[in-house]
Amino acid sequence: MSRFGSKAVIAIAILTTAVVVIAAPGTGAIVPAQPRRNISVSPTTGFSVTAGARQLLTLLDPVIAVTPTTLDLGSIDAAQGTGTGTLYVSNVGTGDLTINDVRAVDSGTGAALDWTYVASGPCGGQIPPHCVLAANAQVELAITFDPSRIAVREATLLVSYHDTVDRSMSIPLSGTGTGVTLELVGPAQLDLGRVPLGITSSVTFQLANRGNRVLDDVALEVTPTGPFTVMPAMTTVSHTATRAITLACTPTQLGIAMATVTASAPELPEPLAIMVTCEGTDQALYARPSTIALGEVRTGSAPVNVPIELLSAEAAVTITSSRIT
Repeated sequence: MSRFGSKAVIAIAILTTAVVVIAAPGTGAIVPAQPRRNISVSPTTGFSVTAGARQLLTLLDPVIAVTPTTLDLGSIDAAQGTGTGTLYVSNVGTGDLTINDVRAVDSGTGAALDWTYVASGPCGGQIPPHCVLAANAQVELAITFDPSRIAVREATLLVSYHDTVDRSMSIPLSGTGTGVTLELVGPAQLDLGRVPLGITSSVTFQLANRGNRVLDDVALEVTPTGPFTVMPAMTTVSHTATRAITLACTPTQLGIAMATVTASAPELPEPLAIMVTCEGTDQALYARPSTIALGEVRTGSAPVNVPIELLSAEAAVTITSSRIT
């Protein structure tokens, strides 16, 4: 604002809203904050504002408004849940506002496919086809978030419209797909090797949950039982660390015994099945553990050392050599 004698000249950056209130010099001006644009106002002829008074300028062009300006639907179960929210697109000006297109987009993550909407009011279903909002009209967008992955799934709702020219507006959409997984770390099959009859050999293996919350009520069982046992029979598997499970074999007869360790939980769509084998032998020399499962070893980390104890089920045995094959 600049002064010329006793008069004041007010330069107004009119922002997208329905009305702008101009106050006389020294009384301040109320101007909401939105993108700057050229717009028609009424009255169009000159007018004066005395000290302490106000003059109301009415916008003659359509003006878009979206509420809320962002939508965060929080954490939703990726396996069986959906989240919903509502956005309102309004014309707070006086001319007709044309909504040409509404769609979810993303930066290449594919998250936009997890977001859908249904329009109601002056616009119905999907847009396009375009629809027209008269002054003070609004369209309701019922937003649904159905996460397809266990991850943060961010997208943008892009609203393309025409007021005085073609424009677009972006509304950030945010949500997280939550869930659990269960997998065996390392080889898909566990072989406890050769174990003398009546001797117990065990191996520890790791279960991993690659989801983003704890997996509860994980039940483990061996079928057929035969010479095998698994401990614990019930456990939880965190999403931040692996869970150690112990499998033992005590053969009672010569030959290879086979079984399946099944890990199941109410939240899992199907159980995890692990094939296990153990060979009963009458040879005196055996190792404890009879098999080694190193699990995940990160590149550049410290070496993993596993001690192996050589034992004899009968008399002393002389070892002449050892090698890795």
